[in-house]
Amino acid sequence: EPAAAAGLSEGLGGIAAVPLATFERRIKPHLPRAMLGKDFLAKFPDDDDPVAGVDPLSRVVPEVEYPVLDAMEFAVQSTFFARLIHSLLEGCAFADKPQQEAALRQVGQLMLMAHHSYAKMGLG
Repeated sequence: EPAAAAGLSEGLGGIAAVPLATFERRIKPHLPRAMLGKDFLAKFPDDDDPVAGVDPLSRVVPEVEYPVLDAMEFAVQSTFFARLIHSLLEGCAFADKPQQEAALRQVGQLMLMAHHSYAKMGLG
């Protein structure tokens, strides 16, 4: 199990909180590229609602193939990018104009990388 491989005791519910390096090293190698909804529901049944799966806000459709790896990677990378963007913006708040412009170019590159990560899931 990816969660056990990463030493996570409460499953993958908080995957976005996992550091990027930990995800790459300890979780990503254990994730399937994709999974049919019916296979997910068989592995993670929900006795109250067999169609909803483990997340009451998301419905798992048995016939749909879900991009597991790309979706998990997106969550982890997005958190990493957001924190890095926050640091860059905070760090350049009182800098001179050339430093601010350099930081903003870096922010733009990170946003582009986040968009590509989103697009890999078929959403962008």
